[in-house]
Amino acid sequence: TYASFKGVKYFIHSSEKMAVSYILDHLEQPALALIVLRQITPGKVNYVIRQNYTTLPNTNIALDRSTVGLNRKYQNYVLSGFMTIQKTVDEWAFSYTNASFTSDCSLPNIALMPFPTYPYNQNPFYQQVGFLLGLAMVMATMYPMSRLVKSVVEEKETRMREVMKIMGLRDWAHQMSWFLSAFILFFWIAISFS
Repeated sequence: TYASFKGVKYFIHSSEKMAVSYILDHLEQPALALIVLRQITPGKVNYVIRQNYTTLPNTNIALDRSTVGLNRKYQNYVLSGFMTIQKTVDEWAFSYTNASFTSDCSLPNIALMPFPTYPYNQNPFYQQVGFLLGLAMVMATMYPMSRLVKSVVEEKETRMREVMKIMGLRDWAHQMSWFLSAFILFFWIAISFS
C-alpha cells in the first residue's frame, strides 16, 4: 500500500504465540511490529498492533504528574511508525473485506491528542531568561556578601569588638547582631528571587 513498506520483510505465522517466539528467537533482526489479525469480516475488523514497549508511551498512567506543561511523549505514536501501520492495516482490511464506504461504514480517521496534563501557569519570562537566572542569582548575592565580609574585616582591623566587650557587650548579643543584620539583608534577596 505504501512505498515505504516495500523494502520491509514480513512473515506470516499461524498464531500470535508462534509469532512472538519467532521475534524473541531472532533478536538480531529487529521487528518493527507484530500485527495480530483476530477477526476480519465485512461486519467487524479486529486486530492488534504490538510493538516494543520502549517504542510507545506508557498508557498505564492517565495523568503524568511529573510533567510540567505539555508532555510530548504522545508524539512517539507518529515517530515509531505506529500510526502509519494502523492506517495501512485499516486500508488493507477495507479492501480485503470489499467494504463499501457508506454513511455507516467509512475508513476511520486517526487523530492524535496529547495525554491529559494538570493545569499550570506558564510564565514566558523564565523561558526567555531562564538560562541567565543562575548567573543573576550569583551576581545579586555577590555585592551584599562582599559588603558583609568587608564589615567583618573592618571590625577586626579596628578591634571594635574588643572595645565593645570592654564597654560590657556580651558575646551572644554581638553574634546575634551579626546574624540578624545578615539574615535581614539576605532574606529580602531570597524573597525577591522566589
